[in-house]
Amino acid sequence: MNFDRSSLELGVQLMSPIIPSIVLFGLIFGYTGGNADLPILLVSSTSFIIFAGTAQFFIILAIIEKDPLITVVLTAIVINLRHLLYGAALHDDIKVKGFKKLLVSYFLTDEVFIVSSELKKKFANKNLVSDNVDFEDTLIGAGFFAWSVWNLCTILGYLFSDFLEDLFAISSEFIVAGTFLGYLVIRWKDFPSDRLFLLEVMIIGFFLSFLVQSSILLFGILVISAIIAMVEQSRVDLNVRSRDG
Repeated sequence: MNFDRSSLELGVQLMSPIIPSIVLFGLIFGYTGGNADLPILLVSSTSFIIFAGTAQFFIILAIIEKDPLITVVLTAIVINLRHLLYGAALHDDIKVKGFKKLLVSYFLTDEVFIVSSELKKKFANKNLVSDNVDFEDTLIGAGFFAWSVWNLCTILGYLFSDFLEDLFAISSEFIVAGTFLGYLVIRWKDFPSDRLFLLEVMIIGFFLSFLVQSSILLFGILVISAIIAMVEQSRVDLNVRSRDG
């Protein structure tokens, strides 16, 4: 199995602007597990096996709060349903099969999907010639870079949890909300037409983080987001009908 070195390096380059947020949340994640005295193997294994960011936070927090196993499983499934959308969006772009396709699938996190979007924009704007770039290797390079940094920061956050205690002395609910809402902030740049909706969800999610336990926080955000989305869509449809009428 051959890799195109220049495409791998391009993936690292495109991932670099996102790395600071991965460092921060990786440290917070490791700190969360270490502060709760969970075994380091349990905490770190969720990073190098699952590697799903937000889902890992919910799983660890659910374990800390001794939530039922069914809650842990269902929460992880609900959070990771977005990966089905990512896979569908990239279905026509991924040409490889076998182990390399498995690598792309494993590394396909929110951040790597952002890299894929940026890469396709560069192709469309003629900033890059697609024939000179291996799309899959670019995603693998970006994903491996993010995976390595996240795993390293998870371990460092765990080992230095006592030192980080004052820095991260915030509620677990706020950590979860911050992680989830961080992905909405990313969409703020690329989807200007959705900014009102995103702002409403971020504000509500922020306040919910102080009122609702982490095990049901996500469900509350998702339900409220769905309601807001329907209201916003109805408003848009009404405006369109008024303009056409």
